[in-house]
Amino acid sequence: MDVIIATANTVAPRGGYNFNDVEGQGYRHLVAAAKREAVRQFVFMSAPVTPLDDSVPTFRFKRVIERLIIDSGLPYTIFRGSLFMDDWFALIGSSIPLRGAESHTLRRPFWFSQAFMKGAGHLIENHGVALIPGSGSARHSFIALDDVASFLVKSVGRPDAINAIMEIGGPQILSWNEVAALFGKVLGKRVRIIHAPATVFRMQQLLLNSLSPAAANLMGMNWMVGTVDSGYDMTALAPKYGISLTSPEQFLREKNALPE
Repeated sequence: MDVIIATANTVAPRGGYNFNDVEGQGYRHLVAAAKREAVRQFVFMSAPVTPLDDSVPTFRFKRVIERLIIDSGLPYTIFRGSLFMDDWFALIGSSIPLRGAESHTLRRPFWFSQAFMKGAGHLIENHGVALIPGSGSARHSFIALDDVASFLVKSVGRPDAINAIMEIGGPQILSWNEVAALFGKVLGKRVRIIHAPATVFRMQQLLLNSLSPAAANLMGMNWMVGTVDSGYDMTALAPKYGISLTSPEQFLREKNALPE
């Protein structure tokens, strides 16, 4: 094997799981095997660096894995991606972003995400209500998963991608409130915003820790994305990779045109 593109994580687990087993020991095994077989490039999909990383398992382990890869001596490429439209646009109360997906994260057999989508997955299209984390002012470079995949694949074999860490996002930096307004524009209806205080997500994270670390992790991620920005300027990197980034409006219009 010449190249490894690694995206595995425990955000929505299938059955039994443990963050340290998968994103700790699992990645240690993978990196060791890659080093043993002299893999020429290890491409890793990471997440933004935030002041809250230590409090949210997904982000804490991203930092651990990054350091593991760098210290291994393997030629590496690390992408720190902003929020994925396919996931996060759905988590404010819509099933539209799930349309056309062969195997969507939120359709995995994980009880928490399934319960959430069953209860809140059609709020925007059916009731004109968006569930926004925090005040709605946190801003992110929301990126389509197809564009993420393009960056991962197009980095393979590029000399300027070797031993590089790059931040990637979509073509616009939007607040959560602007995302809700965009849903209204695409659907041609008024979308009312219900703000869930970021501290409530943090409390839910702490309460769920003993019941389900994965559910607690999702609540921690909601706390984070409602509090911290991840806005990137893509005017140089996207053309360099020959990628025409999907705008949030284009993404929603294309998804909305698909059958449920």
